Amino acid sequence: MQIVAFSRNADEALAKKMRITFLKLPELLKVSDIVTLHVPYTKETHHLINRENIKKFKKGCILINTARGQLVET
Repeated sequence: MQIVAFSRNADEALAKKMRITFLKLPELLKVSDIVTLHVPYTKETHHLINRENIKKFKKGCILINTARGQLVET
């Protein structure tokens, strides 16, 4: 399994140790089979997943929001 992640503060040491590849959000959405959200709700994360970036999801991708509902523009 290949793990990719998006983070404003990518920890490169952790990425190397855990074999994680950090990507920009649009690229992550294009290649991921499953996208999970694990972020706090802030002004910056409000509607992090919205109509525009849902169009970038890989066909058949599953979105799992383990955080606040307001991260996803329903």
